[in-house]
Amino acid sequence: MLASSSNRRKKCSCYDSSLGKNKLECSSCICNLFRNITPGTILTLYFFDSPTPITVTFIKFNGKTGCVKAIDSLGNPVSFQCNEVISIQFLPIVVPTCTVQALRVYVSNSDSNNISVIDPVSNTVVNTIPAGANPSGIAFTPDGRRTYVANNNSPNGTVSVIDNLTNTIVATIPVGVFPTSIAITPDGTRAYVTNDGDTTVSVIDTATNTVIQTITVGLSPFDIAITPDGAFAYVTNTSDNSVSVIDFVMNTVDTVTDPVSSIQTPVGIAISPDGLTAYVVNLVTDSVSVINTTTKTVNNNFNVGTAPLEVAFSPSGTRAYVVNNISNSVSVVDTALQTEIGTITVGNGPTAVALTPDGAFAYVTNGGSNNVSVIDTATNSVVNPPIPVGLNPNGIAIGVVCIR
Repeated sequence: MLASSSNRRKKCSCYDSSLGKNKLECSSCICNLFRNITPGTILTLYFFDSPTPITVTFIKFNGKTGCVKAIDSLGNPVSFQCNEVISIQFLPIVVPTCTVQALRVYVSNSDSNNISVIDPVSNTVVNTIPAGANPSGIAFTPDGRRTYVANNNSPNGTVSVIDNLTNTIVATIPVGVFPTSIAITPDGTRAYVTNDGDTTVSVIDTATNTVIQTITVGLSPFDIAITPDGAFAYVTNTSDNSVSVIDFVMNTVDTVTDPVSSIQTPVGIAISPDGLTAYVVNLVTDSVSVINTTTKTVNNNFNVGTAPLEVAFSPSGTRAYVVNNISNSVSVVDTALQTEIGTITVGNGPTAVALTPDGAFAYVTNGGSNNVSVIDTATNSVVNPPIPVGLNPNGIAIGVVCIR
């Protein structure tokens, strides 16, 4: 659909192919169109004062001031007055067909601003995708079509949306300050992003790729995990030693009860496959706090290695794996006993861990050695040489994605 004004005069012909021709004020016609555009729509805009059009993703229109906010093709925010525009071309949204899916490991490389894509069959990097500044947390949509990446730059924190079929960024979403982690609801409709620099969580509508809500939590929210039923999100707040619980149904925020103050500088968090337990990694006390998600209360605490950062459960829920950044190791936890039963030496400065869907392998990002270690969970040993990736890998996700 194309809406245009025939010349620069105040009175001009405004054409909208869906409505027919009407003699209207140029600014009135174009500005009224902006009122009805859905956030996330891709537009090509033609301006009175420039012969060159620009393509943008529409974000917001202020009907009182006439200000339009959008994101250009490079991911930069742009704004302009609606009456500066002479015509709008609405680009069709083409949803490619996914015919082939495969298991992939995506690794965010913070210092090289890209994503390494690993084929777990060959354990080699098969693609490298540009991302925003300092990519960190990473998550897939359940259908395997999109990957969302939190870019931990400031003051303009963003989330990159990657089309897994084309391995390209299709949207860049402004969020809060220092976004660190991201989690997507089981139905794939929402992405939740922790903003470490402004005590909030940004809620993204994945249909429009726009922020639709900002939720206040504790100080320096670092990591986030969503319960398997999609009813709650648990957020670690590093600077005030707490865990916030977001209730999606009631739209409220509570705080986990911690009777003995075992939660100290919490960083990583994971929820068991049955949804009954959450493990919180405590950076300064080298420990893991255990939360009963039914009562939202800490009921145990156990020791792991030095400077633990992240944790992941096995698909069966019988084991958990904790990366210890200074110990250069992974702690293996028996979840029935809630205790460490072994350690595995990995690369330098491990930062994150994820398991394959069958639980056979755990992949560990080593931020200090710029590679990924692969652990055979049957033997709790590292297999093959580490996989070289980008600089300072610090986020990882494993899942079935669209490749053709």
